[in-house]
Amino acid sequence: MEFHAAREVVLSAGAIATPKLLMLSGIGDGAALGAFGIETRVHSAGVGKNLQDHLIARLAFRTRPAGTVNEIMANPLRLGWTALGYALRRSGPLAVGATEATAFARVTPGAEEAEV
Repeated sequence: MEFHAAREVVLSAGAIATPKLLMLSGIGDGAALGAFGIETRVHSAGVGKNLQDHLIARLAFRTRPAGTVNEIMANPLRLGWTALGYALRRSGPLAVGATEATAFARVTPGAEEAEV
């Protein structure tokens, strides 16, 4: 399939798919594209380089109500009281950041950069 545009095109297909689409279209490192038989239209050596995994496992479970921030936000009355409490006392669930702790660590002996 082939598409043509009279003006510029905005390509947004995610961190992995965007470089892949660009390279399949002939935009990327000319030597690497040539090795796969792809005609180079624009040589840009950085396309597809320095990609990194974002290591995360999202698990979802159905639980009993426990007064979580998500439960508060889903109930307009509770959200109103929580917002009022924050406005008056600057405390409560709305005073806490979305991420309370983050760590980047090397786990393999001799690793030069954080792996997880």
